[in-house]
Parts: sequence; C-alpha cells; structure tokens
Amino acid sequence: MWRMNQNLRKWLVYNHKLQAFNALKYFILMMASICSIIYYEAHIKAFKYLYYSLKAIGCTYKYCWDLYYDWGLFHGTKKNNRFLRDQMKYPPWFYYISIFYNLIGLFIWAIAIQLTSYYAPKTTDDASPEVVYQYYNNVMWIMWLEFFVVAIRRTIWVIIRIESEFFNNFE
Repeated sequence: MWRMNQNLRKWLVYNHKLQAFNALKYFILMMASICSIIYYEAHIKAFKYLYYSLKAIGCTYKYCWDLYYDWGLFHGTKKNNRFLRDQMKYPPWFYYISIFYNLIGLFIWAIAIQLTSYYAPKTTDDASPEVVYQYYNNVMWIMWLEFFVVAIRRTIWVIIRIESEFFNNFE
C-alpha cells in the first residue's frame, strides 16, 4: 500500500506520469487481496475466481514492469544482446536466468495453491487427526518454500535494479 502511495505522490507532486501506471500494478494486487479476504469471509466463489484473475493480471503486469522499467532490459541496440541492455555488469546468462526466476518467483503463489490442494484431504471422512496434522505439516513446508523463493527473487531483483540505476542515473 505504501508503494502505491509513493507512486501516486510522485505522479501528482512531481508530475511523473509513468508513476500512475506503476501505482496501477499495486492497486490491482491490492484488489486481489481484498477479493481473497471477501472469499474467505463470505465464501462467495465469484471472489475466489476474481482473486485468481486479478492476481494473475497483477503479477503479469509486475513481471513486465520489472523487466522493462526496473531492470532496464529489452533496451539493447547491439545485435548479440538486443533483449538486454548495452551496459551490463554480469554475463548475459545471469540476466536470462534472472528473467526466468523472476517469472517463477512472481507466480509461486499459484504453484503453492496447486500443491496445497494436492495434499488436502479428499473428503471430510478422511479428516482424521493424523491426516489433518500431515496436511498442515505439508502446507508449512510449502509456505517455507514459497518464502524462500520470494526472498531469492527479491534479492536478484535488487541486484539488477541497483545495477540498472548505476548505469542510468550515474552523473
């Protein structure tokens, strides 16, 4: 929420029109979270599917924004790295792996949903204490995996973002 406020302030106070589009990605993801809360509180299926849709749209938007604006990729003019930048500190394979890992890291929520539904008890009759304990134990490991993947994604994001800022804002 504070990032969206920061982007809106940059747009309104400093007249950076691009920041309005940056704030839009946070608004979409915030609306997805609100739909998730409504679904879990009111059990209205429409909000579950709205959550999935908004989250997918928001993550796709965020992925494209990360690559083009935050990382400065796809700005290259050389023939051998036109999908990257002209000025790079790391070898090209690092950026390609980072592009793929960023995609996985942003959509790990969908993978986690699939994994938790795979381990869920199939019927309420199967919900013995041992089965429930095993399910929550599996969910705990899935969540730790998700946190680990997101932490690595954010670390890579920061490294490439700082490098992009160095080359583009150096005076």
